[in-house]
Order: sequence, then C-alpha cells, then structure tokens
Amino acid sequence: MTPTPTNFVQAIFSPRVSTTYELVNHILTLGHDSIWRRRAAKLAAVAGGTQWADVCTGTGEMAVCLSRLAPQGTTVHAVDFSRPMLEVARKKRAARNIVFVVSDVKALDFDDDSLDLITIAFATRNINLNRNVLIRTFTEFRRVLKPEELSNIMARAGFEDVTCTRLLFGIAAIHQGIKP
Repeated sequence: MTPTPTNFVQAIFSPRVSTTYELVNHILTLGHDSIWRRRAAKLAAVAGGTQWADVCTGTGEMAVCLSRLAPQGTTVHAVDFSRPMLEVARKKRAARNIVFVVSDVKALDFDDDSLDLITIAFATRNINLNRNVLIRTFTEFRRVLKPEELSNIMARAGFEDVTCTRLLFGIAAIHQGIKP
C-alpha cells in the first residue's frame, strides 16, 4: 500500500523530530523565526474575538505568542495532527492556558463559523502537497472562521451580494451590498 501524502508528512514529525524541531528552526533562520512569529501574532491579534486557533502548531511557538497577546476571556487553540509535537508544546510553561486539539487541517474539529482567528506559521510548505490540497485546506479555514458581523447584518437587512474587503489586517473594512 502506498502511503498518502498526509501520512508521509505526519511521519516526518515523529517523536524524534519533535524534540529538535525548534532548535533546527532557530539555527536555520538565525533566530529570525521567533521574531517573525511574534510579529505575525501581533498583526493577527488585531482581529480580536474570543476564539483563536494556531493550526499546524507543531511545538506551539505561535500559539504561545498568541496566548501572550490574547485578551482575558480569549481561548487559544493549538491544533496539529502530530501528537508528539503537541506533547512538546504542552510541556511549555507559557502554554498552560492553551487548549490543545489533535486534528488535521483539512478536517478541523471545530464547528462552522466558530473561530475568530486562524494563524499558520511556517507550515504552508507542509500542506502544499498540490494545488487541490491547498485549496481544500483554505476552504476548511473559511468554513470554521466566523463571518464578519456587519456583513451578516447587511444580508439580514435584505442586501444581496454582500462583500467585505478587509484593510490593514482587519483594522478597517469596506462593506458593500446591493439593494435588490
């Protein structure tokens, strides 16, 4: 039986790799990966909301960055399909307020419209097995993300073809609807 691409990627992040993963990233990027994660977390946190998820979290570095920025009452989920990677993440002192979820990004264990924010750091390369897989994964992200509230209000008020264009990472948005 030929292994599926997902099983192959999952096998890469075995218990042996999980213990050295962060160190290798730090060495290969000259420590910039930590700086980039903190910067991305700051940009993402602007979106607000109370349900955040870092998918393909690995050893949880991005989830930890998010949890440090999360307002009180916000739940940060660290999602990965590799149990060994999540075990490394769970052991971090800064991860005590993070909820860990074992799930594949192509079939997330969240209800529709349930998350306010999704981050993914340095893992797009792992889910980019082919164009269709990448589209399926981002479609799944869209499924679990909450729709913009004003867009829903406009649609309930009777506008059609409602669109929302976010500006400057969600700080502002352009909402458009057509009166039927």
